[in-house]
Amino acid sequence: MTMKKFFFTLAACLAVISSCKKQENLTPKVDKGEKAVLNVSISGGPQAKAASFDENKVNSLQVFVFNGNELDAYGSAAAMTLTLNATTGQRTVYALVNAPDLSGIVKLDALKASVSNLSDNAPDSFVMVGSTTQSLGQESNIVVEVNRLAARIKLKKLTRNFRSDGLAALDASSFELVRIYATDVVTANNYALNVEAPYVWKNSTLSDSSIDTSDEFLLRTPSAPATLAQGASYSEEMCVFVYPNPCTEDSETAHCTRLVVECLIDGNCYTYPILVPRVEFNKSYEINELILTRLGNQSDGDDSIDTPENDRIESFEIPFGITVANWDTVLLGNEGIVTI
Repeated sequence: MTMKKFFFTLAACLAVISSCKKQENLTPKVDKGEKAVLNVSISGGPQAKAASFDENKVNSLQVFVFNGNELDAYGSAAAMTLTLNATTGQRTVYALVNAPDLSGIVKLDALKASVSNLSDNAPDSFVMVGSTTQSLGQESNIVVEVNRLAARIKLKKLTRNFRSDGLAALDASSFELVRIYATDVVTANNYALNVEAPYVWKNSTLSDSSIDTSDEFLLRTPSAPATLAQGASYSEEMCVFVYPNPCTEDSETAHCTRLVVECLIDGNCYTYPILVPRVEFNKSYEINELILTRLGNQSDGDDSIDTPENDRIESFEIPFGITVANWDTVLLGNEGIVTI
């Protein structure tokens, strides 16, 4: 899937100074900066959707201009353009898309420390953030690239290829892909994207061990019954979305995020957890093909996460391959093929 990146273009131009003294109070002068008008617009290609998620849609825009740690200007809009008053000089510009109302913030440190929750996102409203520090002149153009705070984990294809003769002989009705879901998910970060432990967990044996089946960011089911004969594949792409998780190895206080594939095989439920170490924002962790060769972890198939169901089946390396695209693609397993 190819998508265009969003850019915020801020053109700074000198405002006409009126002889009316009252207009001088519209924008305070900071460090003797001259008055300037910032015309903010969003440019991008045609909107694109992945499954039921509109990952590029812009529903709201907030722009903060800081002089050092102090707020110089703020503007918001429900559209893709806005105009706000600011002053010239060295400034830090933060652009937030689809974020909660943060208009009460007046310090850069406070904005960076503000918490963003995974629940702030929606299928057609992904929270995005970007910043730049530049000198605003009379005719400056500033481009701010924004990134989603969430990461995407995508399963493109599932193949049944059991090595056991007995399992291979089962007919198609005896093998069904039930769902995929994310576990050991970190659900909060800040707009500086530098939160460290302790984390807020969801779908984790460390904290909340129940699966919220209404949270479509963390759980997906096939659009139609996905039964497979031996050697057959299911190729409907399915995605879940999580917040960054820097963990690379499980410990008593932190776990790696997992994508869990749940299947019903010969009347019993089995899970196939796939570790995604060091989850970073705005990256798409993709499995081109997941090949199942054996039974997974035994599961009771309910919505609680028992530790054995979440255990890794096999350790494998995760190569990080980034492409110049809307999402930075990172293939899981051996060039996107995972054999369990």
